[in-house]
Amino acid sequence: IMRRKIFITIIVFLINLYGMNNSCASKIDTAITFEGKIVFEKLDNNKAQQIFILDGKTGKLVKLTSVGKNGQPKWSLYGSKIAFTSARSGHSWEIYIMDSEGSDQKRITYTMDGFSTQPRWESANKLYFFSNIKGDLHENMVNLKTGEVKTIASTGKIPVVKAIPIKGITA
Repeated sequence: IMRRKIFITIIVFLINLYGMNNSCASKIDTAITFEGKIVFEKLDNNKAQQIFILDGKTGKLVKLTSVGKNGQPKWSLYGSKIAFTSARSGHSWEIYIMDSEGSDQKRITYTMDGFSTQPRWESANKLYFFSNIKGDLHENMVNLKTGEVKTIASTGKIPVVKAIPIKGITA
């Protein structure tokens, strides 16, 4: 437990070193680490919300996104992919995935009359996420191989969320 506290203290120091304040540092708890690397969101030099990786071993900071507004990054189970939300190309928040270096960014959801947020990995091929469609909240799961979306819980009627299958996905 003591080693974990020391590690977290060092990470918070490194984040502050790169210009983030303590209120932003508390946001990265949900994105945390994979093999010493932290994925998190912060404003870039153009004041746009983007996704970055901070290597806790080297202190190197890498910007992964540069289009639109991006946030809520989550490592896949084996660290090869990152799921995140993005508002770009004239659409509201949708779920995307990318390789851990920021390449091969793919839109996963197409939410009619609403938006989708808060992705989290269930397995290498499945993501949970929330959607808000015309004020009704839905918890969903998407199979990344087949594109099938299942609604797990809902406050309303039928959700209108679609996804596209991704061939050869390994997270």
